[in-house]
Amino acid sequence: FPSHDSDLIKDLPVFKGSLPKTKKRSSSHLLELSLYDAHFGKYCWSGDSGVDYDLKTAVSDYLHAIEDLLGMVFGFHIEKIVLPIGHDFFHVDNWNGTTVSGTVVDSTSDRFQVVFRAGFEAVKQSILKCAEIADVEVVWVPANHDQSTSWYLTEMLRHVFSETPKITVDNSFMSRKYRLYGISLRSEER
Repeated sequence: FPSHDSDLIKDLPVFKGSLPKTKKRSSSHLLELSLYDAHFGKYCWSGDSGVDYDLKTAVSDYLHAIEDLLGMVFGFHIEKIVLPIGHDFFHVDNWNGTTVSGTVVDSTSDRFQVVFRAGFEAVKQSILKCAEIADVEVVWVPANHDQSTSWYLTEMLRHVFSETPKITVDNSFMSRKYRLYGISLRSEER
Protein backbone atom coordinates (compact mmCIF):
# COMPACT_ATOMS: atom_id res chain seq x y z
CA PHE A 1 0.00 0.00 0.00
CA PRO A 2 1.25 3.49 -0.77
CA SER A 3 2.13 5.75 2.12
CA HIS A 4 0.15 8.88 2.98
CA ASP A 5 2.78 10.93 1.20
CA SER A 6 2.27 9.13 -2.10
CA ASP A 7 2.82 10.97 -5.35
CA LEU A 8 -0.95 10.92 -5.97
CA ILE A 9 -1.63 13.20 -3.00
CA LYS A 10 1.40 15.42 -3.61
CA ASP A 11 0.38 16.07 -7.21
CA LEU A 12 -3.30 16.69 -6.42
CA PRO A 13 -4.08 20.40 -6.85
CA VAL A 14 -5.72 22.29 -3.99
CA PHE A 15 -8.96 24.12 -4.84
CA LYS A 16 -8.38 27.87 -4.63
CA GLY A 17 -11.39 29.17 -6.55
CA SER A 18 -14.32 31.06 -5.12
CA LEU A 19 -17.74 29.53 -4.55
CA PRO A 20 -20.99 31.35 -5.33
CA LYS A 21 -22.90 32.71 -2.37
CA THR A 22 -25.57 30.42 -1.00
CA LYS A 23 -28.96 31.45 -2.28
CA LYS A 24 -31.61 32.05 0.33
CA ARG A 25 -34.93 30.43 -0.33
CA SER A 26 -37.03 33.49 0.16
CA SER A 27 -39.26 33.30 -2.89
CA SER A 28 -42.71 31.85 -2.49
CA HIS A 29 -43.66 28.41 -3.75
CA LEU A 30 -46.80 26.48 -4.58
CA LEU A 31 -46.86 22.89 -3.35
CA GLU A 32 -49.04 20.28 -5.00
CA LEU A 33 -49.60 17.10 -3.01
CA SER A 34 -50.69 14.55 -5.61
CA LEU A 35 -51.70 11.39 -3.78
CA TYR A 36 -53.48 9.50 -6.53
CA ASP A 37 -54.94 5.98 -6.43
CA ALA A 38 -55.39 5.65 -2.67
CA HIS A 39 -58.33 3.26 -3.28
CA PHE A 40 -59.94 3.60 0.14
CA GLY A 41 -62.13 0.52 0.59
CA LYS A 42 -59.95 -1.91 -1.34
CA TYR A 43 -58.95 -5.21 0.25
CA CYS A 44 -55.82 -7.06 -0.82
CA TRP A 45 -54.37 -10.21 0.67
CA SER A 46 -50.59 -10.58 0.48
CA GLY A 47 -51.00 -14.12 -0.83
CA ASP A 48 -52.59 -12.68 -3.99
CA SER A 49 -50.95 -9.30 -4.30
CA GLY A 50 -47.71 -9.48 -2.35
CA VAL A 51 -48.93 -7.02 0.29
CA ASP A 52 -51.92 -6.73 2.60
CA TYR A 53 -54.07 -3.64 2.07
CA ASP A 54 -57.24 -2.57 3.84
CA LEU A 55 -58.98 0.56 5.07
CA LYS A 56 -56.71 0.93 8.10
CA THR A 57 -53.66 0.72 5.83
CA ALA A 58 -55.14 3.20 3.36
CA VAL A 59 -55.76 5.77 6.10
CA SER A 60 -52.33 5.25 7.63
CA ASP A 61 -50.50 5.41 4.28
CA TYR A 62 -52.40 8.54 3.21
CA LEU A 63 -51.76 10.44 6.43
CA HIS A 64 -48.09 9.38 6.55
CA ALA A 65 -47.62 10.44 2.93
CA ILE A 66 -48.97 13.91 3.75
CA GLU A 67 -46.66 14.17 6.77
CA ASP A 68 -43.64 12.95 4.79
CA LEU A 69 -44.23 15.31 1.88
CA LEU A 70 -44.78 18.30 4.14
CA GLY A 71 -41.58 17.40 5.96
CA MET A 72 -39.64 17.47 2.68
CA VAL A 73 -40.49 21.11 2.06
CA PHE A 74 -39.46 22.35 5.48
CA GLY A 75 -37.39 25.50 4.97
CA PHE A 76 -39.20 26.56 1.81
CA HIS A 77 -41.66 29.43 1.90
CA ILE A 78 -44.84 27.68 0.79
CA GLU A 79 -47.48 30.23 -0.14
CA LYS A 80 -50.19 27.80 -1.25
CA ILE A 81 -50.87 24.06 -1.21
CA VAL A 82 -53.01 22.41 -3.88
CA LEU A 83 -54.49 19.07 -2.83
CA PRO A 84 -56.23 17.21 -5.67
CA ILE A 85 -58.92 14.77 -4.51
CA GLY A 86 -60.33 12.08 -6.77
CA HIS A 87 -58.20 10.03 -9.11
CA ASP A 88 -59.58 6.85 -7.51
CA PHE A 89 -59.41 8.07 -3.94
CA PHE A 90 -62.22 5.59 -3.25
CA HIS A 91 -62.15 2.07 -4.68
CA VAL A 92 -65.86 2.08 -5.56
CA ASP A 93 -68.43 4.70 -6.42
CA ASN A 94 -71.57 3.42 -4.70
CA TRP A 95 -73.28 1.03 -2.28
CA ASN A 96 -73.30 -1.69 -4.95
CA GLY A 97 -69.49 -1.90 -5.03
CA THR A 98 -69.13 -0.75 -8.62
CA THR A 99 -67.15 1.93 -10.39
CA VAL A 100 -68.85 4.95 -11.91
CA SER A 101 -69.35 3.01 -15.17
CA GLY A 102 -70.92 0.04 -13.36
CA THR A 103 -67.94 -2.33 -13.30
CA VAL A 104 -68.19 -4.66 -10.31
CA VAL A 105 -64.99 -4.39 -8.28
CA ASP A 106 -63.86 -7.43 -6.33
CA SER A 107 -61.89 -7.35 -3.08
CA THR A 108 -63.94 -4.43 -1.80
CA SER A 109 -65.14 -3.51 1.66
CA ASP A 110 -68.88 -4.01 2.02
CA ARG A 111 -68.99 -1.26 4.64
CA PHE A 112 -69.40 1.63 2.23
CA GLN A 113 -70.42 4.14 4.92
CA VAL A 114 -67.38 3.22 7.07
CA VAL A 115 -65.07 3.65 4.08
CA PHE A 116 -66.60 7.03 3.17
CA ARG A 117 -66.32 8.33 6.74
CA ALA A 118 -62.71 7.16 7.05
CA GLY A 119 -61.83 8.82 3.74
CA PHE A 120 -63.53 12.05 4.75
CA GLU A 121 -61.69 12.16 8.09
CA ALA A 122 -58.31 11.38 6.49
CA VAL A 123 -58.69 14.17 3.94
CA LYS A 124 -60.02 16.61 6.55
CA GLN A 125 -57.03 15.90 8.83
CA SER A 126 -54.69 16.32 5.86
CA ILE A 127 -56.21 19.66 4.92
CA LEU A 128 -55.90 20.92 8.47
CA LYS A 129 -52.25 19.78 8.60
CA CYS A 130 -51.55 21.60 5.31
CA ALA A 131 -53.33 24.73 6.57
CA GLU A 132 -50.73 24.97 9.35
CA ILE A 133 -48.23 25.78 6.59
CA ALA A 134 -50.13 27.73 3.92
CA ASP A 135 -53.45 28.42 2.26
CA VAL A 136 -54.98 25.24 0.88
CA GLU A 137 -57.00 24.65 -2.27
CA VAL A 138 -58.70 21.27 -2.62
CA VAL A 139 -59.36 20.45 -6.28
CA TRP A 140 -61.76 17.67 -7.27
CA VAL A 141 -60.40 15.59 -10.15
CA PRO A 142 -62.88 12.97 -11.41
CA ALA A 143 -61.65 9.46 -12.17
CA ASN A 144 -62.95 6.13 -13.41
CA HIS A 145 -63.56 4.48 -10.00
CA ASP A 146 -65.10 7.15 -7.78
CA GLN A 147 -66.40 10.08 -9.76
CA SER A 148 -69.61 10.51 -7.73
CA THR A 149 -68.25 9.49 -4.35
CA SER A 150 -65.20 11.74 -4.55
CA TRP A 151 -67.44 14.63 -5.61
CA TYR A 152 -69.67 14.02 -2.55
CA LEU A 153 -66.53 14.07 -0.43
CA THR A 154 -65.39 17.41 -1.83
CA GLU A 155 -68.89 18.84 -1.47
CA MET A 156 -68.84 17.95 2.23
CA LEU A 157 -65.38 19.53 2.55
CA ARG A 158 -66.58 22.65 0.75
CA HIS A 159 -69.36 22.99 3.31
CA VAL A 160 -67.17 22.20 6.35
CA PHE A 161 -64.56 24.81 5.36
CA SER A 162 -66.97 27.39 3.89
CA GLU A 163 -66.24 29.83 6.72
CA THR A 164 -62.46 29.32 6.50
CA PRO A 165 -60.94 31.71 3.90
CA LYS A 166 -57.58 29.94 4.17
CA ILE A 167 -59.14 26.73 2.74
CA THR A 168 -61.05 26.62 -0.54
CA VAL A 169 -62.59 23.72 -2.44
CA ASP A 170 -63.03 23.61 -6.22
CA ASN A 171 -65.42 20.81 -7.06
CA SER A 172 -66.69 22.35 -10.26
CA PHE A 173 -67.65 19.95 -13.04
CA MET A 174 -64.91 21.00 -15.44
CA SER A 175 -62.89 17.97 -16.52
CA ARG A 176 -59.73 20.08 -16.88
CA LYS A 177 -58.63 22.52 -14.22
CA TYR A 178 -55.59 24.76 -14.53
CA ARG A 179 -53.69 26.73 -11.94
CA LEU A 180 -51.35 29.54 -12.92
CA TYR A 181 -48.63 30.19 -10.38
CA GLY A 182 -45.78 32.55 -11.16
CA ILE A 183 -44.61 31.51 -14.62
CA SER A 184 -45.86 27.92 -14.25
CA LEU A 185 -49.16 26.53 -15.42
CA ARG A 186 -50.37 23.33 -13.77
CA SER A 187 -53.18 21.26 -15.25
CA GLU A 188 -55.39 18.76 -13.44
CA GLU A 189 -56.96 16.43 -15.98
CA ARG A 190 -59.06 13.36 -16.09
